[in-house]
Amino acid sequence: MILIRDKVRALGRRLANGVAGAVVMLLIAGGVRLARSQEIKYSADPNADKRMTLLLKDYDPHPMVHLAAHEVPRAKFAVIDIHNHVNDAGGIHGDEVPAADVVKIMDRANVKKVVILTGMWGEKL
Repeated sequence: MILIRDKVRALGRRLANGVAGAVVMLLIAGGVRLARSQEIKYSADPNADKRMTLLLKDYDPHPMVHLAAHEVPRAKFAVIDIHNHVNDAGGIHGDEVPAADVVKIMDRANVKKVVILTGMWGEKL
């Protein structure tokens, strides 16, 4: 009796797998046919002028997720800052910081190396 029940279960599983496979194939074929029959049409939104009222200066998004903040004053592992503008020769990125102060700040944050991108050349570097 147990042997017959096991055979019936095995047969049921095979049928279920076959039916499931057939259903998946039908869904895929239907999706491909549907995708081929739908043409993408690009056109201007007729209501676009009504929605063009937000200026960048007025954009003030508010976060919807409120999570706890975790300040990380020092990196766990030594890091390399690959894009920095400290002491920019053009003077557009703030006041000049003495090199010794830059090194102290780097040591506090566990920054081992910095690539300074000044955007200048020659004597202005």
